[in-house]
Amino acid sequence: MAVGPATGTGIYNVTQARAILNMRSTLNTLTNQMATGLKADSFGTLGSARTLSLVLRERVSANDAYKANIDLVKPRLNLVATTVDRIQKIGSEVKGAAVPGNYTIIDNGQTIAQREAYNSMTLALEALNAEVNGRYLFGGPDTTQKPVETTDVIMNGQGSRAGYLTLVDERRRADLGADGLGRLTIPAITSTVTMGESTVTPRLTLDSVVSGLSNATATLNPAPDGLDVSFTGQPLAGETLALTVELPDTTTVTLTMTAQTGPLPDPAPAGDFAIGATPEETAQNFAAALQAQIATTSEGAGVPAANVVEPQASFTTSVSEDGAHPFGFKLSSVGNTMAGVSTTPVTGDPATFDISFTGQPEAGQQLRIAVELPDGTTEEITLKAATAPLAVPPEKGSFAIGATPAETALNFQTALRTETARVADTALVTASAEAAADNFFNIDADHPPLRVGGTPPETATTLVSGTPDDTVYWYKGDMGLDSARHTASARIDSSVVVNYGVRANEAGIRDTIKQLAVMSSMTFSEADENGSARYAALMNRARGNLDNQKNIQGMQVDLAVANRSLESTDTRLRTTAATLEGMQYDAEGVDKEEVAVRILDLQTRLQASYETTSIVSRLSLVNFL
Repeated sequence: MAVGPATGTGIYNVTQARAILNMRSTLNTLTNQMATGLKADSFGTLGSARTLSLVLRERVSANDAYKANIDLVKPRLNLVATTVDRIQKIGSEVKGAAVPGNYTIIDNGQTIAQREAYNSMTLALEALNAEVNGRYLFGGPDTTQKPVETTDVIMNGQGSRAGYLTLVDERRRADLGADGLGRLTIPAITSTVTMGESTVTPRLTLDSVVSGLSNATATLNPAPDGLDVSFTGQPLAGETLALTVELPDTTTVTLTMTAQTGPLPDPAPAGDFAIGATPEETAQNFAAALQAQIATTSEGAGVPAANVVEPQASFTTSVSEDGAHPFGFKLSSVGNTMAGVSTTPVTGDPATFDISFTGQPEAGQQLRIAVELPDGTTEEITLKAATAPLAVPPEKGSFAIGATPAETALNFQTALRTETARVADTALVTASAEAAADNFFNIDADHPPLRVGGTPPETATTLVSGTPDDTVYWYKGDMGLDSARHTASARIDSSVVVNYGVRANEAGIRDTIKQLAVMSSMTFSEADENGSARYAALMNRARGNLDNQKNIQGMQVDLAVANRSLESTDTRLRTTAATLEGMQYDAEGVDKEEVAVRILDLQTRLQASYETTSIVSRLSLVNFL
């Protein structure tokens, strides 16, 4: 067998080739790392860092999703907060303009403050109908349609649907009643002559009474109350009333009272009384004639004057509500400082009380009737006695002290009707507009708008629910009763959810819109003697209601808390993102400077290996020798 030359083959060649292949593979890996900045192009080749990398990637993805939610919610929340702030500011601005004394009519029967209220209402409603990327934000979860109607539709209605102004008119008529007295009944004065029995002897005892007087009722009550004779009209001349009394000796005598056309002769026949110009005057004359009869009879029977109870005429005005219903004045209490005048407590449902004149009040003395108005506020109807003749024009609520209690009672009742009508035309009418606003604007899933039931409104006794076919629903969004904030939510961190939903019918927004509508609802005339007082009542109510902004301030706090949560979470997520990116880079990334050094080193070694292999491949025994 021939022996070949001793060349560089065998084990060395295999080992060296394997080493070169490994270095080439490592060089390719390093080259990819330099190009991509990553340790591996797949999780399978990442080695032990793959688990950490997967966890970090999941956290980064969640972090990015939360930041995307924040970026989505921010403009929505900003718009909502800005709108609520603007409506709060509108309320404050309109309140500042609602000065009761600035009663200057400029246009269509309204003042500058009223026109500002109308224009501000338009601005507020337009703001509530604003949208972000096609999404309406003030309808709760209903984001597809404008949540509120326009000012024109709300105030004037649309087609068959009645607006707020229609409800104001209906409610005003129902609250005033047909006679403008605020659904109070003040009938004619009841004139009553009373005479009791003495509790000491000797005395006269009332035995029986028989009345033939027209328009008069005679009642004999058990002692010591005695006799009541009530005049509701005028008797006819010649008609009589017979009163039988028992004397101390047990004998009886009948006293006959006869109505006569006046004037009577002087002296007048015993028992005759003149028919006066009014039932009150007739009752006064009857009482005087009966007193003379009783005095003569007592003296003849030996009854001391101290044991005689004299007849007394009283003139009673009754005041009562005209029914049990939600409209008009509601009698609350009565306070009296007038001498010669007594009152009964306010009782019953419907409520009623009586005012009785048995003597003469003094000038300056007053009677005050407290009434509750439809919006829950209270007012006083004040009557004050004054010496005749009254000033021109007379002081509001004043009445002249007449020559007799009967005349004073008539003057009082006339003044009572006049003052009740005046208060009804001012305070009651403005309170009625507020009540109509409550009925119209305070709507939700359980509370539709309310309207006066039945016709005519002046005699109505109930409120009925309006329907979408006959009444404007000013708010068209979601009517849910749950928390408005929870109707729009976004998770902005694993443990943080921000709630930013709003409904335009929330009390904070609704109360402001309502007052703007109330202020805009009335018109005035320079010829109206009550116009200035009614305007002052309107402005005072608006100012008072706009001053109470706790509801809208509550909304502002809610939205500020949501915004603060959004901002703080956004800051925290950005910090977390930087940390996660750093950790992810450590797990997946490479230091390119280090890789470059390794590539250079590896290239040098690989070049040396190639040269060594080339030299070895040329070696043989012949060359060696």
